[in-house]
Amino acid sequence: GASFQPSYYVALDRPRRAIVLSIRGTWSLYDAITDLVCEYMPWKGGLVHSGMLASAQWFYTNIIPQIFRYIHHHGDELDSFIITGHSLGGGTASLLTMMVADHIDELRDLAGNPNFEMHCYNYAPSAVSSPDLGKKYKEYIHSFVCQDDVVGRLSYGTAMKLKELVLDMISAYGTLG
Repeated sequence: GASFQPSYYVALDRPRRAIVLSIRGTWSLYDAITDLVCEYMPWKGGLVHSGMLASAQWFYTNIIPQIFRYIHHHGDELDSFIITGHSLGGGTASLLTMMVADHIDELRDLAGNPNFEMHCYNYAPSAVSSPDLGKKYKEYIHSFVCQDDVVGRLSYGTAMKLKELVLDMISAYGTLG
């Protein structure tokens, strides 16, 4: 891997007739850099995590064309394309799914199957998009988060609010003694 290029693998789930792209979560220093480039960036009418968007764009440019080519040549053996990931991989998978979902008709044509489906399954994904953007793709993206997991709720915005609260508390302590 490298910054903005999380490790991944592609597999075939023959019983489910699916091709699966799985993106690994944070493991290396490169992955941590991707996590930390977390400023909001406007995209598709919403706001997204800029580091994970860069990762999703890398996948879209370098990996998705190969998967589409495979689907085109083996469409009679496939009924769906699944993108999955954990943590950093889950956030990247969500944004990548948004990119691919915009081409679902092209994907169905390539597969030669008007019922070809696409799904994203995330496990403990990072918070990567504004709620309004996430809602546009809710039919494709399914996220599984433990209710007490802070990662799924922590974003650049909430981190900045926490910083403000801590600084206000320090200031109040200094003033009040």
